[in-house]
Amino acid sequence: YLAIKKDKWGLYAFNGRQLLPFQFEEINALENSIVLHREGKKLLNTSDQIAQLANKEALNESRVFDEVRQLSEDYFLVRNGSLEGVLNSSLDFKISLDRHSITQSPYGFVIEKNKRFKIEGVSPDLARQEFDGVKFYGEWIELEVDKSTFLYSCREKKFLKNQLDSLWFANQMAFVLSNDSLRVYFQSGRHLNFDLRINIKFIKSSDSTNYFYVTERNVNSVYRVSTGTKLFAANFDDLEFLGSNTFLLTREGKKGLVNEAGKKLLPVEYSAIISSGGDEVSILKDQKFGIYNLRNKKLVKPVFERNVISYDQDKLLAYKNGLYGFINWNSKPLSKFEFEEIRPWNDSIALVKRDFQWKLFENKTGKVVMGRIKDYRWIKDSDEERVALIHVDNFYGVISNTRGTLIPATYADIINLGNSEHPLYFAEKYIEEAGIHFVIYFDHDGKVLRKQAFEEDEYEKIYCDEN
Repeated sequence: YLAIKKDKWGLYAFNGRQLLPFQFEEINALENSIVLHREGKKLLNTSDQIAQLANKEALNESRVFDEVRQLSEDYFLVRNGSLEGVLNSSLDFKISLDRHSITQSPYGFVIEKNKRFKIEGVSPDLARQEFDGVKFYGEWIELEVDKSTFLYSCREKKFLKNQLDSLWFANQMAFVLSNDSLRVYFQSGRHLNFDLRINIKFIKSSDSTNYFYVTERNVNSVYRVSTGTKLFAANFDDLEFLGSNTFLLTREGKKGLVNEAGKKLLPVEYSAIISSGGDEVSILKDQKFGIYNLRNKKLVKPVFERNVISYDQDKLLAYKNGLYGFINWNSKPLSKFEFEEIRPWNDSIALVKRDFQWKLFENKTGKVVMGRIKDYRWIKDSDEERVALIHVDNFYGVISNTRGTLIPATYADIINLGNSEHPLYFAEKYIEEAGIHFVIYFDHDGKVLRKQAFEEDEYEKIYCDEN
C-alpha cells in the first residue's frame, strides 16, 4: 500500500487504486496490520482486511482504541481509557480489555489487578491461579502466595519446589533453601543437592560466568553453570577461566593450567601466568619469560629476559643478552639476537632498529630492504595499512606496508596537509645554488598533483613551520 497525504492521509494500492479517502491524521504499518488515526482514535485492521476494500467491502471499525503499542511481532497492547488488553497478530484478543495493568514478561504476560497477579501465556494451569508477587529470572518464576514462596519452571511448565524457606538467583542458577537443605537448579532442568555448610564460588572469567566450584572434604569440585555437570576435582586456592577450554589454577602462590577435564596442561610451578592478548599467555618462572598458546597448546619455555611476544602465526619476538630476535614455537632462532627494537610492518618484512637506525628487514632471508632510517612518524597505523613518513639520512619520503614506496626519500621536507584517511602531501626540495624551493603536491598514492618553483621570499609566504 501507499499512504498519500493531501491535507489529510489516504490509502492507495500500488496499482493506483484508491482504497481509503483522505480523512486520516496519520496512517502507520505495524507488521501485517494497518493503524488509521482519526479524531484521536486509532482503528486497527489487518492487511488482508484492508485488501477487501478493493471489493467494495466497508472498512472494519470494530477495533477502535485510544492507544495502540506493538509489544512484539505477534502482540499489540491496546488501551481504551483505563482499560487495557492484548491483541494477537490476527487482531483477536489474547487478553480482554479490563481495568488491569499488563506487562510483557520473558514468558507470556503478567496481569496486575487489585495488587494481585495472574500470568497469561506460560501454561493454562498457571493462568488459572492468582499470586501476591511474581518475579521472572531466566527460565524460572518466583511466585508468592499467602507469604509462601514457590519456584516455577517455564521450561518444564511445572512447580519445582513449594513453600520454600528462601529462594535466590545468581548467574543463571536458582538456589532453593528448604528443610535445612540447599538445592541448586540449572537452566538445563537439572538440579543438585548440597550440604548447607558448603560454599559455592563462581569462577572468574573475562566475559561471563560459566563455571563454579564447591569445597567438600578439602577438595574443590568444578561444575558448569548451564548444565550442572561436574567437570573435575582438584586442590587449589583460586581458579580462573582463561578461555579455549583452559583454567588458570593457583596453589600456594604458584600457577599452572588445566583443561575442563582437569588434565594438566602446565604444572603448578610458575610465578605468574598472564594473558597477553588473543590465545596467548605470558609465563614467568625463575625470573625468566616464556609463552603458551591456549588454543594449539604450544609452549615456549621460560628462558628469555623479557616477555615473549607473538609476531605472527609462526614467529615470535624474544629478548636475550639485551637484544631482540625472531624465534619459532620450537624456540629455534630465526634471526640473530641483534635488534634494539622490532615492530611489525607486513607479513614478510619487519621494522627493526639496530645501531640507532631503523631498517626494513626481510624475515626469511635476513635481507635489509631499506636502511639508514633515522626516525619515522606514522601517517596511518591500522590493521588495513601502515603508512609512515620516514627520515633517511637528511631526506624525507613516504612508504606503505601494502603499496611500497609512495614518495622516495629525496625531499628536504614533507608535510601531510590532509589527514590519515585522506592525506595530501606537500614535498619540498631546495636548490641552494639558485636559491629556489621546488614544491610538489602528491595525492595518497604518491601521484603528482602540482609542481611549482618559488624563490626564497615567495616560499616563506606559503610555508608554515607549525604545519
